[in-house]
Amino acid sequence: MELYVEKFSISSSVSEVKTLLTPLASKKNIQILNTVDEELATIKADRTKFKQILYNLIDNAIKFTPEGGNVTIDARIAEDEAEITVRDTGIGISEGEARKVFQPFIQLDNPELGGQAGTGLGLSLVKKFVEMHTGRVWVESKSGEGSKFFFTIPLSLNN
Repeated sequence: MELYVEKFSISSSVSEVKTLLTPLASKKNIQILNTVDEELATIKADRTKFKQILYNLIDNAIKFTPEGGNVTIDARIAEDEAEITVRDTGIGISEGEARKVFQPFIQLDNPELGGQAGTGLGLSLVKKFVEMHTGRVWVESKSGEGSKFFFTIPLSLNN
């Protein structure tokens, strides 16, 4: 796989992914909110892979958030990186499961929300695409308290 780096608007990319996933969120009465720091108007990265990262993270957040919850996307500058956070008000992830979520074919057990469809490849692809940009990805979560997935893309790609 290769990166096709181009300059693009983060706000537009977030809006496009949000539009794609709004019908899924609406079925569960989940609100998708987003904030993009004005200082982070554009970025140079692989736009397709960036949108796929967002799509996978937001799709998972919707899957693991009970009816009436919300999913928030936040993009800002953190030192010399763009840092994007996808936060949900879902069921959360235990510490043990959090260590495994980026491994291929791993699907977390979700008895509260029923079985989830999928291959267990979404988060491993997120990790691969972020690392191709020399960024980092991680999760902060506690069972019953929702999850926050973070990823960074160095602004040095913008030179």
